Amino acid sequence: ALVGLLVSVPYWPGGPVWDDHTLIVGHLAPTPPADLPAFWWQAVGLGDTGAAYFRPLSTTLLALLGRVGVPAVHVATGLLHAASAALVCRLGGCTRRALLGALLFAVHPLGWEVLGWASALPDALAVTLGLGAWAVGRTRRPGWLALVVFLGLCSKESALIWLGAGLAAQRFDRRDLGAIGAGVLVAAGLRWGAGVSALPPISQPTVLEAGAVVLHQLGSLVAPLSLTAVRDTHHLSTVRVAVGGGVVVATLLAAARSGPLGRGAAVALLAAPLVALPTTLSSHIAADRYVYASIAAAGLLVARLPVPRLASAWASGLVVVVGAVVHLTSAPAWRSDSALFSHAVAVTPASAYAHHFHGHALGMRGDWAAAAAAFDRAQQLEGAHPLSVQLALEAWVRAGEPARAAALGRSAGTEGLTADWLAWWARAEHDLGRPEAAARLLAPLRRPDGSWDGPPFVEELAHVVAAAVRRPDDPTTGPPTPE
Repeated sequence: ALVGLLVSVPYWPGGPVWDDHTLIVGHLAPTPPADLPAFWWQAVGLGDTGAAYFRPLSTTLLALLGRVGVPAVHVATGLLHAASAALVCRLGGCTRRALLGALLFAVHPLGWEVLGWASALPDALAVTLGLGAWAVGRTRRPGWLALVVFLGLCSKESALIWLGAGLAAQRFDRRDLGAIGAGVLVAAGLRWGAGVSALPPISQPTVLEAGAVVLHQLGSLVAPLSLTAVRDTHHLSTVRVAVGGGVVVATLLAAARSGPLGRGAAVALLAAPLVALPTTLSSHIAADRYVYASIAAAGLLVARLPVPRLASAWASGLVVVVGAVVHLTSAPAWRSDSALFSHAVAVTPASAYAHHFHGHALGMRGDWAAAAAAFDRAQQLEGAHPLSVQLALEAWVRAGEPARAAALGRSAGTEGLTADWLAWWARAEHDLGRPEAAARLLAPLRRPDGSWDGPPFVEELAHVVAAAVRRPDDPTTGPPTPE
């Protein structure tokens, strides 16, 4: 537990990154205390992003800790990480091998995302409570077991894997089934009552693509370096995929020789990336937090392997030293968006998603020319993010380069253009002194009630353009014509 806590310390000064700005800083932290109970009967409600985000225990904790500051979230995650490490050792039998497995979990490099990203608190909480359910099982305390199961499922849906794996590990007996069922039913009832969708929308990948993603994530358990926050599924490492196949074989062989606990640990290890597969495929990012549960399960599996006493002692020391060095050198990447995605671009320069998010980070600090260049680079790479071109157009306008923005606008043709695309293209045309072209682009954004679709500046821009063409009451209609 102490090692797990110390490993988390370098991440404590980290600020908000990625979704932290929207979820914690912008939405949860400002929530008045009187409104916190509403998290237990409704989804987060951040549009499509929060449509399936119903994790009432996690959101309540994030709201309370977020009021103190993002570092408070990191401290809480570190404490959960420490508790999970202690549970791995206890469930493994408190032997030297169990200590080795617990230390492996505590310092494993892939734990960096859960420790460094405040929005990953649900992952840490789900693992702690999942292992806690194993610890409470077979203790003849059905009330406590039902409560732990319920709270685990209210932390993150992936806590379910610990219930199935716990049955395989014989951590629960028949008398526990009623308590487990009660916890699951109450949590499912809350979710159903909130009207939360079950899965995010995803494309239809082939079995080969889905399998390659899962094997890549499992291979990262053995070959985690180089660490990056953007593990783009369009650029999977063939080496890691091959290693992942070896991990599957080794896990199954170890499970066959290590008794019930080993079998349960194997189920959890292999199930974690499978449960996260819909989210992974919809976001095209095989995030490290999705195998956080696999690391804990690997620690339990190590506890059941026939490791000699001297070898386990040397291995424990080596694991702690190497893991501590990796975390000390990797933690600064989570201090800010700029640091995080600059690091991602450096590690995976061929990833369109890395450049895309780097562009976002540059834009947030007002470096619009560099942001536009990052979005331009992103759209040129394989598997480009669908919004990279539109954001490049916006960034060029903000950077004072309307000619480059207008050129991007004209390159898209006239079909299927979004309101934001038309608005920024119109602004570029206006800045180039072509109000007639801007008027044609703005005309489709006029709603029947007289209001305007698109960004907030559209209404003011429409008045300026109308005055320039001297036809404020007769906007030109029809699709824009590329010039």
